[in-house]
Amino acid sequence: MNPAKTALPASSGILVRQRLLDRLASWEDRKLVIVHAQAGQGKSTLAADYVRSRRAPALWYAFDAGDDDPAVFLSSFGEALRQRWPGRVNAPPLPSRHRYGDLGLAPSVQQWAAQAFGGFSGPALIVFDDYGSTAGSAELGLILTTLFEQTPPQVRFLLLSRTRPEIDIIRLRARRSVAELIGRDLRFSSQEARDLFSTVFGTPVTASEAELINRTAEGWPTALVLLHEYLASAPVGRGLSRIAQGGGDGSRSGIFAYLAREVFDRLPQGLQDFLLRTSVADGLTVPLMAALSGLPVDAPPDRPSVTAMVRELRMRNLFISTEEDAAVIRYHALFRDFLRQLLPGRLPRRRVALLFNRAAGHALRANDVTGAAELLIASGQYPLAVRTIERSIHGLLAQGRTRTVLRLAESLRAPIAERPWLLFSRAGARSSTAPTSSHGRDVRA
Repeated sequence: MNPAKTALPASSGILVRQRLLDRLASWEDRKLVIVHAQAGQGKSTLAADYVRSRRAPALWYAFDAGDDDPAVFLSSFGEALRQRWPGRVNAPPLPSRHRYGDLGLAPSVQQWAAQAFGGFSGPALIVFDDYGSTAGSAELGLILTTLFEQTPPQVRFLLLSRTRPEIDIIRLRARRSVAELIGRDLRFSSQEARDLFSTVFGTPVTASEAELINRTAEGWPTALVLLHEYLASAPVGRGLSRIAQGGGDGSRSGIFAYLAREVFDRLPQGLQDFLLRTSVADGLTVPLMAALSGLPVDAPPDRPSVTAMVRELRMRNLFISTEEDAAVIRYHALFRDFLRQLLPGRLPRRRVALLFNRAAGHALRANDVTGAAELLIASGQYPLAVRTIERSIHGLLAQGRTRTVLRLAESLRAPIAERPWLLFSRAGARSSTAPTSSHGRDVRA
């Protein structure tokens, strides 16, 4: 399991949202709290601040695309539970190698949950971050519904997603056990923006300037961070005038792209190169950053190093998540996507492919075959991706990871996706896939 999946995001220089923390605290009698808002609106930051404000123990679990596979999710989540609560959680049962077991998925998950949570006696909070990174499969939805409904009452869940999750929680809603925060709840007010610039960024602004800045950012925390960095690097008096004239295409994505480029182009060249090279991977360990950037881990103060680069990124509040002493860091998804879009125009094509190859090799050495294949597919290196999948496909199927096999195979382009062994394996995976579950998925009830 990638250690980044359970790393609590860092307190990233954003104002503590006390009014929102108070709302979350008022819902501590609810089994499930859902926070759904678009990227960059501060969902993870708010949840991390909430975790730090509580005395009860908590587990952070970040979803990724692999969690759509029941075998992958139950294995990873079970290991995360065991690491977080070794005294309460014995080894949870391994998921059936056949995804649906002898009686079907639902009874198998109920048995798994009963054994995994049977030792819980005190309060516990489980935060599921970035549900939107999954495909929202019916199987994952059924597993989450089972966890929400059949775990002990003192175990509570906080679910973060970019969109409203389509999960069957009708019974929980009927018991008034669900609460929600949505995008408009997370927007900064002009006063909060002024407090952010004055108390966190150390850049006092007037009430009218704060209103202009917040109107441009649409109350969006990520844009406020970028606006501060932009204003700090612009000539005195010119930054606000340019903001008043407008930038980007007026949409949220346009604002981000405009501001990100304005900020990125003002960074030192060495820091730009470091960001671009390390953007190919998610969940960056120090050795991986060294391999991608070509920098030593540590160096004298007058020479660049991985440690110095990460320190400067943290000082600039440039979307570094996880705690300062964590073994793994992550870039904000929006920022990473922006950097990846710049790669083809900044580095030769062969150099970009080499970076993805290095990241894939690092994943393989960590026994993360799926991660390696995804990196090769993302960089368009389909022949290498197929060879990587074919070498491991038998083991994936033996572990019950049929949805993972199908997802990877369907990401490939014809005709390479029609190699005989791959077609045979896909047929085997489909034969063990039951029809889509008919359980309800309407969260709006």
